[in-house]
Amino acid sequence: MIKEMSGYALNAALPVTPGTIGIHINQFGFRLYKEQQFGIGYAMPLGKKLNAGAHLHYSIERAPQYSRTFVTAEAGLLWQIAERLGIGANVVNPTGKGVKLYTMGLGYEASPQVLIEAEWRKEEGQPLSTWIDGIYRPLKRFWLLGGFATQPVYQFAGVGFLLRNMRISITGSRHQLLGFTPGIALTWAAE
Repeated sequence: MIKEMSGYALNAALPVTPGTIGIHINQFGFRLYKEQQFGIGYAMPLGKKLNAGAHLHYSIERAPQYSRTFVTAEAGLLWQIAERLGIGANVVNPTGKGVKLYTMGLGYEASPQVLIEAEWRKEEGQPLSTWIDGIYRPLKRFWLLGGFATQPVYQFAGVGFLLRNMRISITGSRHQLLGFTPGIALTWAAE
């Protein structure tokens, strides 16, 4: 683990009629180099099987003798093609300054216990990256997950469980250069 590569995120969503408002705060880095991002978004249904969302991010980068701020925008669509098959697409900063990112994904629910997902990610100036994962839920409140990604190459696995209104996921990944990276996600939902 490399402490200079630490990342933290806080996300919240609030249902409003007819959609949902979301906010996020992300932080990455350490004392000598830090990235922070604050954002707000809105998503809503466009019909029974189609949803759309848009998000604005305010980003700050800081290092000794250097600092910059910038705003980026993103938009996405989710389409439930069939009862067990969904597809999504997302674009970040397509016309603005800075990194342009295009993402597309598929999700297939093979059974009530098994979900298989694939994502393709193209960042400007980088090769296409693929992410494949599977989630297996042998019990209603417990699941296992695992998968791999390309560009950069790494594998990941984890477990998760539901404790009342709190979803807890514990993961670990292995990167070819950075080694082992642990992760934890806590998701709380009001009833």
